Amino acid sequence: MVRRVLRSKTTAPIAHHDALLRARVVDRLLATRAPLWLLVAPAGFGKTTVLAQVVDRTPAAVAWVSVDRADNDPVRFWSHVGASVVAAVEGEIGSTGGSGRLDQLLSAFSPNDLDRGIDEILAAIEARTDDVLLVLDDLHEVDDPVVMDGIGRIVSNPPPNLTVVVSSRSDPALPIGRLRASGQVEEIRFDDLVFSAEEVARVLSVDEELVADIVEHTGGWPTAVRMLAVGGSAHRGHDGLVELVAEHRSDLADVLAAEVLAAQPDDVQRFLVESSIVDELDPGLCDLLTGRAGSLSILRRLARDQIFTTPIDSEHTVFRYHQLFRSFLQGQALELGPDRRRVLHSRAADWYASAGRVSRAIDHAIAADRHDDALVLMKANYLEYSQAGLLTTIGGWLEAYGHERAAEDGEMLAACGWIDLNAQRFDRIDRWCGASFADPEEHRLYRAEVHAILSHRARHLGDLTTARQEARAAVSMVGEGSSLRGSVANAALGLADALAGQASAALEAAIVSGREWSVDSSVVAGYSGLAYVASSEPDRLEEAEAFADEALSFVTSPTLERFHQPALALAVKARVERTRGRLADAEELASRAARVAADASEPLVGIVATCEQAHLAHLRGDQKEARRLLRTAETAVGEQSGDHLADVVRATRNAVRFVTVDGQRLLPGAVELSERELAVVRMLPHRLPRKELAAQLHISENTVKSHLTSIRHKLGLVGREDIVARARDLGLIGP
Repeated sequence: MVRRVLRSKTTAPIAHHDALLRARVVDRLLATRAPLWLLVAPAGFGKTTVLAQVVDRTPAAVAWVSVDRADNDPVRFWSHVGASVVAAVEGEIGSTGGSGRLDQLLSAFSPNDLDRGIDEILAAIEARTDDVLLVLDDLHEVDDPVVMDGIGRIVSNPPPNLTVVVSSRSDPALPIGRLRASGQVEEIRFDDLVFSAEEVARVLSVDEELVADIVEHTGGWPTAVRMLAVGGSAHRGHDGLVELVAEHRSDLADVLAAEVLAAQPDDVQRFLVESSIVDELDPGLCDLLTGRAGSLSILRRLARDQIFTTPIDSEHTVFRYHQLFRSFLQGQALELGPDRRRVLHSRAADWYASAGRVSRAIDHAIAADRHDDALVLMKANYLEYSQAGLLTTIGGWLEAYGHERAAEDGEMLAACGWIDLNAQRFDRIDRWCGASFADPEEHRLYRAEVHAILSHRARHLGDLTTARQEARAAVSMVGEGSSLRGSVANAALGLADALAGQASAALEAAIVSGREWSVDSSVVAGYSGLAYVASSEPDRLEEAEAFADEALSFVTSPTLERFHQPALALAVKARVERTRGRLADAEELASRAARVAADASEPLVGIVATCEQAHLAHLRGDQKEARRLLRTAETAVGEQSGDHLADVVRATRNAVRFVTVDGQRLLPGAVELSERELAVVRMLPHRLPRKELAAQLHISENTVKSHLTSIRHKLGLVGREDIVARARDLGLIGP
């Protein structure tokens, strides 16, 4: 399963027993009750060290996420946050092999509905009685607005037992000013993190005069002081230390890192440089990179001696270099020469591929100039990653691989189109759709995908006519029989036909081939289309509900790694619940359908969902809202929306027109009922007991009784069946 959660990212680093305790900062954080802690300072100021010491001392449950650049993919970021929270509050750690709450939470994340997954995270936190710390370390690595909006939502209204802890090199795009004004943020900044003279003396064990010089020249920079302790003092003596920092202040990190490296034996120096090409130091990987056994003992010694090597798991089996130290080592690795670097990246690619770490295997294969191998990995995995919603990750592969090189392969060229489609960059899709390939079979399959992409784009833009035309072309090119591309093409055609009000054999074909080829989006589209077509016939509502439930079962299944825009199935469920008189359930489903349609840029499905909302507003007596929703649906219907959806809007308009507004009689005939009385009348065909009828309308039983008495008086009737018959005659309810 693709939705892999890296344990190393969700494990807090171990506070080193020899590290200087930053007591004044740690105590300040542990004493505050602010729901947001913000640690902002440049690299090398010990932010992560402080947080590790906080974790070591706090009684709260800690959910830790080490943020990296790959977390600009919102699905990846929130999946790791969710897994870390579940590990903290329920002790369920792992990846896709997890169970229960973790599987449920991972299945909730998608590019189009991250709020649902965030709600699951908050629910897991609120269910715990004690405090929870959510630590986002190195948040400066992320600038994706979707990720930041989600974090902003949490810090703006956190559960009472949650504290969000952010470390960053710069102020993150969060509502810090507003939170600061209300006293909701505890800020630790540059001046709070610099080493005092007392702390420098404790680290270096030197006399007071030298301490003053070192503080002056290093500015109390913790990393510089630590580097002096590790490397400089062993070789230069007290006077040499002052001379060193005075001469090289502008590039102190590199100078001191060189000192640290020079202090190591030759074999360890070689190990450090060669292993710096990877960001996580697994001993098996390091053995392969260096061609020598014994990496675990080297890494543990480096960590024990505080040579800027930190264990990132409790067993001390996986490690990471300090970022500044690693940057220096990577600079040294350039001196190895291109051939040696290619060998190292090639070994890393093979190791990651064998470990199932596809994305990193691709990255290192590209760095090793093994583009053919990278292409094989991308082609074998991009569809599954796309199903998981990891579109930004795929885009990163193609960016590194090179779009010009990708354009030489039809499948990868189509992948570029799918990425832009799913990212709703509709104006960029044409750039991928005009290629020609000498191999007739490759060209046919490429054109089939192009037609499917263009069909989806047309539907997203509200052009149902073009969507059906392009989908028919895609189906004709994939031919008969079950295939992966056939499932995609038939899903596009079946969904477009359903929105045109027509049953289509493509719906069944999408389901069959989607199941066979594990393309869950095609299965969802197929069942959703069948549900919608069936729901238009009153005697097929149970069948429609069964189809809709089948579609939604794929959306909520833990094995589904992407939340597939289930708006149409949700709208059908809302329609079924409305006909049964369960208005509260219907309203929740219709609202969700409209929201998902809007988020997924599905305006045609949005028309269906909005009409359902209008019906429901009318039934509960809110005529103003019903008319507003009707106007929204009418505005959305265009010339390319098709006759069927125009008919849906027209039928909705007819259903909500029998009302009295501002004292003006709009009800046909001589009978005038209030809006609340009309709401009661429209519920009578469902034969609900008075108590349940009251619950559905959100009024008391006595109020229902009063309305029924008034209705009987105005209509001159006694029995409910007679009232229903008369209401049908007047056009108040359908036949």
